[in-house]
Amino acid sequence: MKKQQSLNDYVYISVIITISIMIVFYIIYLVIGKPDIFHCLIYDKFGIYCPGCGCTRALTYLFQGDILKSLYYNPTVLYTVIVLIIYISTTTMAKLSKKNDSKYVLKYKPVLIYIGIFILIGTCIVKNLLKLI
Repeated sequence: MKKQQSLNDYVYISVIITISIMIVFYIIYLVIGKPDIFHCLIYDKFGIYCPGCGCTRALTYLFQGDILKSLYYNPTVLYTVIVLIIYISTTTMAKLSKKNDSKYVLKYKPVLIYIGIFILIGTCIVKNLLKLI
């Protein structure tokens, strides 16, 4: 009889696949260069920042090691990267040591997503308020 996979196992596999795809796209970005399709349609159409505005620049600066510029453009990126690094490393170590019930493993919790959404929306509100002033 097969062991039933938990939600944490599915999240772990999904995160690994997503990060792999992002790495491939980043390599393509480095080889080809910045395409002209990275325009925010909401900003172009309505003149306001969307919650995702600045994420590409923030991720680029984070990969270059400039954490302050990354935080300036969108702090959600740094939060997400930190949570993912902790999640992947602790879960991988637990899987390798066969101790999935360890108290040091960061398990999937919806509150982690809620915090990220709060940072994302908060950043959007602050950027648009600063633009108005």
